[in-house]
Amino acid sequence: MFTDSSLIVIFAFIIFILVSIGAVVVLWAALPFSVFGVKDLLKKMIAEQEKTNALLREMAGALKRKDDAS
Repeated sequence: MFTDSSLIVIFAFIIFILVSIGAVVVLWAALPFSVFGVKDLLKKMIAEQEKTNALLREMAGALKRKDDAS
């Protein structure tokens, strides 16, 4: 019914499908951990960016006042 070469191709295809499904399962299981881990880091980065923006506003205001005084 099947020749040796067709059995090898079918066997290789089955192994490919199983490995692909395994990779998807592992990535799907790891996804929530990466999302929640990045979420906290993004909150910290946003807070630091807001501090930097406030300092830049203060510096710009000081420079403007200095220019107005001149």
